[in-house]
Amino acid sequence: MKKYVVTNLSVWIAAICLLGGVGLAQEAVPPFRPERCLPSDTIAYAEIPDFEASKARFKETAIYKIWSEPEIQVFAAPIKDFLSKKFGEFKEPFVAEVGLPFDELYTAFSGQIAGALIRINVPPPPEPGEAKQKAGPDVVEAAVFLTPKEPERVKALIAALHAYIHNKEKSAVVETADYDGVTVTEIYDKAKPTDPTLAHTWLGGTFVLAIGPRKKTMQEVIGRWRGQTEGSLLQNENFAAARKRVVGDHTDFFAYLNVAHLLGRLDAHIGADIRPALEAAGVYSIKSVCYNLTFDGPAFRDVVYVSTASEKKGFVHVLSPAPLDEKVLDQVPAQATMFVATRFNPALLWQAIDGFAAGLGDEKYVTFRDAIARADEFLETDIEKDILPAFGDYALLYSQPSQMGPMMFGLLDFVAVIHVKDKLKAEVAGELLRQKTAEMALKQAQQGGAAAVPFYWQSVSHGGTTIHYVTITAAPVPFLMPAYAITEDKLVIGLSLQTVQNTLTRLAKPGPGIRTRPDFAQVYPKVSKGAGVIIYSDVKANFPQTHAMLSTILAGVQVMLNVQQGDDKLAVNRAILNARQGEGKLMIDMTKFPPAEVFMKHLFGSVMVVKGEEAGIVVESYSPGNSLVGVGGAAIVAAIAIPSLVKARAAVHKTVCLSNLRQIGLGITMYMEDFNDKFPPDLQTLYPKYVPSKQTFKCHKDKAPKREQWGKQTVEVSYTYIFIPGGLDTVVAPSEAIIAFDSKPRHEGKRTVLFVDGHVQSMKEAAFQEKMAAQKWKPTGWKPADEDVP
Repeated sequence: MKKYVVTNLSVWIAAICLLGGVGLAQEAVPPFRPERCLPSDTIAYAEIPDFEASKARFKETAIYKIWSEPEIQVFAAPIKDFLSKKFGEFKEPFVAEVGLPFDELYTAFSGQIAGALIRINVPPPPEPGEAKQKAGPDVVEAAVFLTPKEPERVKALIAALHAYIHNKEKSAVVETADYDGVTVTEIYDKAKPTDPTLAHTWLGGTFVLAIGPRKKTMQEVIGRWRGQTEGSLLQNENFAAARKRVVGDHTDFFAYLNVAHLLGRLDAHIGADIRPALEAAGVYSIKSVCYNLTFDGPAFRDVVYVSTASEKKGFVHVLSPAPLDEKVLDQVPAQATMFVATRFNPALLWQAIDGFAAGLGDEKYVTFRDAIARADEFLETDIEKDILPAFGDYALLYSQPSQMGPMMFGLLDFVAVIHVKDKLKAEVAGELLRQKTAEMALKQAQQGGAAAVPFYWQSVSHGGTTIHYVTITAAPVPFLMPAYAITEDKLVIGLSLQTVQNTLTRLAKPGPGIRTRPDFAQVYPKVSKGAGVIIYSDVKANFPQTHAMLSTILAGVQVMLNVQQGDDKLAVNRAILNARQGEGKLMIDMTKFPPAEVFMKHLFGSVMVVKGEEAGIVVESYSPGNSLVGVGGAAIVAAIAIPSLVKARAAVHKTVCLSNLRQIGLGITMYMEDFNDKFPPDLQTLYPKYVPSKQTFKCHKDKAPKREQWGKQTVEVSYTYIFIPGGLDTVVAPSEAIIAFDSKPRHEGKRTVLFVDGHVQSMKEAAFQEKMAAQKWKPTGWKPADEDVP
């Protein structure tokens, strides 16, 4: 046995993690099975069977191709440079200290990568008055399995680490011992015998790192590898069945969580007040969760399987094994860009909510039931018995281009269709709702002393069906009139009267449905049928709205960093200018955010289905991104009804133009600081010392900017500057004096204008012309109403 004195166990841990987890490469799946070395009740297990193959498949995905676009790389270059610099700050001292080239670490391992959390031992909380118990030696046990392409090279790296520990560290012990014919190296701290020990060895061609009590975890791993210990993870029937359920032809990443065992380990720490609620919600009926991710051409295909006990409870029970009747999809028009269709059992959902509330304790349950009683009293009915039974079987929500009239053109419009089981009960519920809300609105108007009620109900007949709609007295959009109609078997809800009218017409005479939409036809066959929930989003069609929102947010961040509000705007601008010389500068140029087309050419539809089975729940998705996140995000973005691409882009261009003039204003302020409050003679003087980016002088909407030669740079200029001789002292009202402006009214007939005090404003052309006529300072060659000023 060899012993070396070492000082810093964390250095060894970091080095092993780097060896095990950074940049793995090549080769096919090895015959070694990590699951064979793990106990059947292992809490968590994750695996990449073939890293190099997965890496190659990932490079075919839409996400990677978007990232590889030149415009994206230019936009992200400052961040990449920053991260590279930070990495270099860590890399250089590491290489100098340890003597291991990072290239060696990146290419050392390949093939299979696997890791497991074997068990945890959390001591039970102390009884009242008792001292806190100290954790036992097996607080955590884990193992990592890595199969390299070149084992000898990896052994050389580990030997270098051992030499480093031998020469430098002072506090822990490294021991090499024989475990049943296998050489194992253990690293532990003598002063802390209960702390987990690091042990590593080679089993066949696989490097194994075990964390746990001394002479225990690694011995168990080796014992199972030799077949001396029964009960491996491979023999866990639930694990085997769940894995078979999610893994298809191949896998790029697989993960398993033993929920039942984890809850058992943590049982003593789950409060008595919350456990009944978790049981009622169905958490304790979950056995395990399995996840499989596959890179499938440009798409991510992922499957989640929630394995449950035979007796399902709570929300787990809501999704029944009975599939959704796919005829419901015929009700979704071809122009819909997103839809959610689901089996809808109000009784089961109500039971789950009521059970969960009951599980929270008597006091909270009484509060919940009181709220229901008040709602019943308001409607003078029993919601559970008289309203919920009127609906069932399915619910459908979809978005489509706006049907709300010209003022709403381009907005996403939403329609909800809910199956009606009992038309009479549904109509009675609607009548009660209209009556009570109308009374409430009238009472609100009387109490507030208003001349009119805030909203009122109206009705109109359409094809023999009555549509009820709300007219909002002070609605900002006159076509926004929430409406509903009840047919023999459907409740139709829309954002406007026009929407419901058009939906009823389509239901009576169906036109082309969602199945004829090319992107839906492309992705829907990729997921299994018989689902109880189907969610679809045409990512490409919806992306312009997402892009517009992101562009607006980024431009807003730029503006916020450039401007603060204050009484003395000139002084504020000076303070900001000074602050921006250091850490206040933005890392990236927001104006270089790539256009939507750069992303869209790689995008396509995204679909997710949820299927209830006798032994569990399956969630499958197929998307250009990980759609378990992506589809939900797209649905949320769609549900907010973001303005159309045209309007959103106009807002973005306007925001960027305002930002440009603010930055020019800051540059003028900086120049004046250096030249005794004298104004610069022209815009060229500001570049590049005071305004470093030449993009700041161009409006994005200017298709033909004036091209000027500023030194060695050709600069496109969209703004007109007014030189004010005599300096700041000659300006009586800086907040009223224009100093620069957009050379044309490009933004919905408005000009962006910069004033001497630094604030900017978007002005209607008539107001701009009026203010310019009253101002004594004007640019050379200025003519009233001249839109062609250079």
